[in-house]
Order: sequence, then C-alpha cells, then structure tokens
Amino acid sequence: MLRILTATLLAAAHLVAPPPAAPTPSAGGTMAATGIHVSGTRILESTGDAFVFRGVNHAHTWYQSQTTALADIKSLGANSARVVLASGKRWTRNDTADVAAVVAECKRVRLICVLEVHDTTGYGEEPAAATLDEAVTYWISVKSALDGQEPYVVLNIGNEPYGNTGASAWTAATTSAVQRLRSSGFGHAIMVDAPNWGQDWQFVMRDNAASVFAADPQKNTIFSIHMYGVFDTAAEITDSSAGSNRRTCRW
Repeated sequence: MLRILTATLLAAAHLVAPPPAAPTPSAGGTMAATGIHVSGTRILESTGDAFVFRGVNHAHTWYQSQTTALADIKSLGANSARVVLASGKRWTRNDTADVAAVVAECKRVRLICVLEVHDTTGYGEEPAAATLDEAVTYWISVKSALDGQEPYVVLNIGNEPYGNTGASAWTAATTSAVQRLRSSGFGHAIMVDAPNWGQDWQFVMRDNAASVFAADPQKNTIFSIHMYGVFDTAAEITDSSAGSNRRTCRW
C-alpha cells in the first residue's frame, strides 16, 4: 500500500554527504558500512550526522513519466522518498539505467532515496507475489546502479513481503535475504518490511528482529512497520512500540 511516511528512527541530517572512502573489509571479511548506517538506536550518515526520515512514497514504476515528482516532494519539505520499483515478477521491470536515473534525481534534489521492490507485496496470500529471494536476485541484477551510492540510498528489500498467511516464515526468509545481499557485496543500509502486509500485528518481526539484526554481518538493518489498518489508535501504536526498539521505523 502507498501511504505518507513518518518515522521514529534517526538517520541523515545533511542530505547529500561527501563521496565516501572506498569500502574496506571488516575483520570478518565483509565490507564495512560506508554510508547511511545504524549506530545504537539511531541512523547516521557517513558524516556521522543523525537523520529522521520525513517523506512520502513515490509510485515511480507505474508513473515513470512523472519526472518532476521527486522535486515536487522535496519542495514540500521532505528529506527522503520511498521509491517503488518492480522486479518484473508482477509489474514491468525497472532496469539498471532507470534505477540509476532515479538515484541521480534523488541526489540532484537532495532526497535520501529508499528503493523498494513492490512485487513481494503479500507473498503467501497474494498468488502472484515474488519471494524475498527473487527480490534479492533483482537487486543483484541492478547492482551497478547502486555501487558507490551508500550515502544516498537505503535498500528496502521488498514491500510488505508476507501477507497474513505463513507470516512465521518471515524471519528465515529475511535473514537469508540480508545475508545474500551482503555476500553479493552490498554495503548499503538495508530496510526490511514487516509481514502481515507490513503491519506486524502478529508481532513476528517485533519478536525476531534482534536475531535478524545479529545475522547481518554489517549490523546495518532497519526494521519497517507500516502503521495502518489494525493500528488505528494511539494506544495500539504505543503498545506495539513497547516491545520493539528504536531501530524500527513506522511508516
């Protein structure tokens, strides 16, 4: 679903950071984070500045002719945009050149670019939906458009990747997706959406986020809950927050 975004997590204050130094392997042999990254309960830019996401979704894959959309979003005071892409499973694939153009436009208008694959929406309940593993295959196929963009791009693996059926599989599938991205050389901050159409009303993500985070060799995973539908009162939102941590975004 496409909604206005708000967030409780902190990330980058200066929207376009200086070019990062070349990535260097960590002690465990994985690439160290060079751009937007989690630090304790906050998200930081490569400069060390903290950031709070303020922005909206942009349904780019269905409205590619709307070339001024990102500039318009910026003009309303946003500092980020969550851009809808398609892997080709359900909707026409956004190719490497198109992804590179989206990132370039986000940088031009000074927006942090959260890129997401929408084909995963409602997997397990939506028969046509892609798996998270299929989404990772897409990200690998467009990796050349993302290399070196770690200060400007957050990689949201897949939108609302499980419906209300089989949501318990989210933990293993998400862990595998994060690790496969890392082993493929992605140094970006990774955002993972909750199951239950993003709402996590069964609290699968809340109760397993720590293990998913620990499985990321870079410890640079952001957890995203889409607060709509079942979370329609302040009390329900507060109750959900009590069991989570500040590495969780609420859109």
